[in-house]
Amino acid sequence: MSGKNKPSFPRDLYYYSDYHPQNVSHRQIINKGMIEEFEGRDDFLYYRVISYGGVLCHTLTEKEQKGSKARQVLELLKMDETGSGNRKKSRRQITKIIEKYHRNKGKPFDEDFAEIHMLNEEGRLRLIYHYSEGSLVRNSLEFYKPKELSSDQVDFKPQDCIEFSVSLCKFCLQLDSFNT
Repeated sequence: MSGKNKPSFPRDLYYYSDYHPQNVSHRQIINKGMIEEFEGRDDFLYYRVISYGGVLCHTLTEKEQKGSKARQVLELLKMDETGSGNRKKSRRQITKIIEKYHRNKGKPFDEDFAEIHMLNEEGRLRLIYHYSEGSLVRNSLEFYKPKELSSDQVDFKPQDCIEFSVSLCKFCLQLDSFNT
């Protein structure tokens, strides 16, 4: 396979966002990820970065499935960490997704997400809200996936979440000024 045909070969793709099903206007393929820019979406999403890690799995073609089990194992072993070999049949693991949203004026600032960070390797989900008027900091929530959960279970508890609230900080500052 030549270098230009590899999935990780850098390239820029431009679309008519009105005609793309997800309203993608620009997609940039980079070595270990992809950057997408959107226009005119109802959910106000305008930017997404997806980072890839190593090879997640390898699917066999019909010809490889008909062969012996030993041949299948040898085919899988031929693939090195860089994915050379049958790269077309490989899926790469998603390690991180970051999405950015425009401000939705129809929602209060503490209910309108500015950024969502899905950090799969770390088992974290970070939700960052938009700035309120006249504020230098913004609210955020951070969820941690408990280690005892399997991958198909999603059951978050309050102790699995860290919350930063601007209104709570203002209240704490008022208490500090009152105590001094």
